[in-house]
Amino acid sequence: LGVGLFSILSFLIYRLYTRVKNQHDVINKTLKDKNLLIKEIHHRVKNNLQVISSLLNLQSKYITDENAMAAIKDGRNRVQSMALLHQDLYRENDVTGVNVQAYFTNLVKGIFNSYNLGEDDVALHLEVEDINLDIDKVIPLGLITNELITNSLKYAFVEGAEHAAIEVKLSESSEN
Repeated sequence: LGVGLFSILSFLIYRLYTRVKNQHDVINKTLKDKNLLIKEIHHRVKNNLQVISSLLNLQSKYITDENAMAAIKDGRNRVQSMALLHQDLYRENDVTGVNVQAYFTNLVKGIFNSYNLGEDDVALHLEVEDINLDIDKVIPLGLITNELITNSLKYAFVEGAEHAAIEVKLSESSEN
C-alpha cells in the first residue's frame, strides 16, 4: 500500500513538474519574442527618424533664407537626438533602459558636428554618470539638452570668444 501510494504521489509530482516546466518554457519563449519585437520596433523607428533627418538635410540644400536654414538645422538636430536614443535601444540587449553616458556623449558631439565646431572653438566638458534610465525619462532629457546646447552655440558666444565653454553634467541623486 505504501509503495503504491508513493508511486501515485511520485507520478503526480512528476506530472506537476512537467506542466510547470512547459509553462516556464512557453513564458520564456513569449518573453524572447516580445523583446525581439520591441528591438525591431526601435530599429524601425530609428530608420524612420534617419529618413526624416535625411529629408531635412536634402531640403536644406535648396534653402537660401538664413532663418529657414536655422529652423531646418534645429529640427534635424531634434530628430537626430531621438534617432540616437532608438539606435542605442536597438543595439543593446536591454530594451528597457538606455546608458545615458553613451547617449549624451553621442548627442552632444553630434550637435557640435552639426555646427562644424571642435574643441578649439568651444570647449566641451562632459560629466555624465554611467547610469541607465528608461526611455520615458531619457527622451525629454535628450530634447532639453539638445535645446540648451543648440541655444548656447547659437546665442551665448560672440565670434572669436577665447574662453567659450559648455559644461554638461548629469548625475543620479537619491534626493526627491
